[in-house]
Amino acid sequence: MNHRSFLVSGIVLAQFGAVVALGAISASSADHTEGRVELKKFRPATYKGLRFGSSRRADVDRLFGPPATAAMGEDGNLYLYYRDVGVVPGKIELVVNPKSQVVLWMSLYPAAKVSVEDASRLLEARFVLTRWEFAVCMEEGGMGPVYLSPHGSLVVFYAPEKGLALMMEGEHVKWIEYLAKPYGYESDPCKTKGGPSNRSRKPRPER
Repeated sequence: MNHRSFLVSGIVLAQFGAVVALGAISASSADHTEGRVELKKFRPATYKGLRFGSSRRADVDRLFGPPATAAMGEDGNLYLYYRDVGVVPGKIELVVNPKSQVVLWMSLYPAAKVSVEDASRLLEARFVLTRWEFAVCMEEGGMGPVYLSPHGSLVVFYAPEKGLALMMEGEHVKWIEYLAKPYGYESDPCKTKGGPSNRSRKPRPER
């Protein structure tokens, strides 16, 4: 694996940022320039009137109708699945807190090949190649949150002002994340005074 590749099988969004699981998707970013992002400029993603982190399940039902399938995840969240209701044809995964009914995030899995440039145009967003590393003191069961690092092993195309992140497979977008909270920490939380407390992290249900 060269210095511009990463391995990741999926992400689970926690109360803050992303919890990332090591796995089997490889992405190359050799043709894109790395950039600096300011996490303080993060804004929750929106889509067709949905605002992630504040819109509710009823808003999803009004917009998309009943899901094709729904399942409770091991993380205690409700996963709703739709097809062909995104900016491009493909599968949509919407995640809802079953108690508050708040929509936590959305993932779009394009059915056809989409490049970073295609995504930038479709989403009207400027994506920057960013690098992230795992917060090892918070890792649990092969999963944990991430923080910005110039030599990080995880590469993500990120547009914090739009609340969007692109997960890559080769030169194409594997999926698009619509986020309610920043993708990760600005610095290593394990090096802060006292360090963070460990919390359980569980994967999303099988798709």
